[in-house]
Amino acid sequence: MDTRTYFTTVARAEQLFLSACLQWPKIMAEYADVPIERFQSRNNQDIWDAIRQIHARGNLVNYLSVCTELEKTGKLASCGGDAYLTGLLNMAIAPEHTKDAFTQITDAWKRREIKTILQSSIRNIDDLDSSPDSVLDSTQHVLAGIRELAYGSPVEHVRDVFDRVHRHVTSTLRGDKSVVGIPSGIDWLDKHILGLVPGTLLLIGGKPESGKSQIGAQLAWHAALHENANVLLCSGEMPAEHVLMRMLAAHLHVNLMQPDAEEQPEEHLEQIRALAADCNIWFSSPQQGLSIESIYTYAKYLALKDCKPDIVIVDYLQLMPSPRGMGQAGKNVQVEENANRLKGQIATEMNCCVICISALSRQQQDGRQSKPTSGRIKYAADYPADTILQLVRDYDLIAPSTYMHITKARLVPGGHPEPLRLQWYRDEHKLRSYEEGQTQGPRPKPVKPVIDDSDDFLSDII
Repeated sequence: MDTRTYFTTVARAEQLFLSACLQWPKIMAEYADVPIERFQSRNNQDIWDAIRQIHARGNLVNYLSVCTELEKTGKLASCGGDAYLTGLLNMAIAPEHTKDAFTQITDAWKRREIKTILQSSIRNIDDLDSSPDSVLDSTQHVLAGIRELAYGSPVEHVRDVFDRVHRHVTSTLRGDKSVVGIPSGIDWLDKHILGLVPGTLLLIGGKPESGKSQIGAQLAWHAALHENANVLLCSGEMPAEHVLMRMLAAHLHVNLMQPDAEEQPEEHLEQIRALAADCNIWFSSPQQGLSIESIYTYAKYLALKDCKPDIVIVDYLQLMPSPRGMGQAGKNVQVEENANRLKGQIATEMNCCVICISALSRQQQDGRQSKPTSGRIKYAADYPADTILQLVRDYDLIAPSTYMHITKARLVPGGHPEPLRLQWYRDEHKLRSYEEGQTQGPRPKPVKPVIDDSDDFLSDII
């Protein structure tokens, strides 16, 4: 079912889109490269050209700056003058409908282009000198042109890729954030993997109680609360209530699993009720189970509701059935097959970042390695994921820590950086950088160590 909002005419959609650009200049970052030919009205073309020129110079787009730009180019009167711009500014359009207006503008432009292509093709067919072979070739070119308009070019020229590389390099040299995806909230992680990039698969592996699910919950909460991202969280291990309590506990610094009356958890929850309601986090239905098909259904359902997920978190892979069944052969390939399908059917098709939590098999928990070995890192590099994070517990008697290792980063090649030391801050009920805690907060309270002689946590993530 199509849930988009349609406007009465294309001209009306153009006016509302321009109105949105005047009222919310921040959206220009998404539409700055749109050519003026997309607009049908000449007046709207000139106004859009002025808006683009102002944005390209780094100036603020508003009513006064657009009027000045049009007057400087001598096009203010032909665009309808101040009265037309004032009318645009007074139009009421919800920010979430801006994309619908732009889609309607684009669809109308595609129809005009297709009509032009077809008319040209008909003229060629009417030419008596055209042979049947030339008519067939012309028709094939027409179909290719129409297909490209409808679905985009199936290939990409090097100059287009170079433009993106150039923007990335220049922004990095200027000191801008080099994150190309959604920031994770962990600066060290964003530096080495460029954020949570759409279309990629991020695997978080570790031993039991190494902090895998906690990191996943913190990533989801930060993306939804601070980056305005849509997050779909599919957990086969914990009910939605427990996952949300983890997120809120890390945000409020209050233990909600075993609440203490002195911490006044009810008062904290009331303060955050509105904040939590505004976070775009959806939890999967436990009745549907955890499978590729169910996750795909959830993601498509949200997309139809105009809430396409930007991040999908799966906790965890071993709970998903294998396409080959649950026999011994199926168990051996279960994680790898499910990861491949999550990458292809969810990350690539839905253009979102998929974060998978993976645990060890019990057979691999008898060794005494405390960090990933070179053999395990090589295995991780061959694993079907764009990025692999390995969490390793260090059971120190004073300040037990978890070390985050990056054993694979396809988007940022160049070796394996020094691991990030994370600590469980008991007063805050969250994992965060040990160095950050030393400079910004008190040393955490001693936590009773748990004796665990298990093997290197990703010695075999099957």
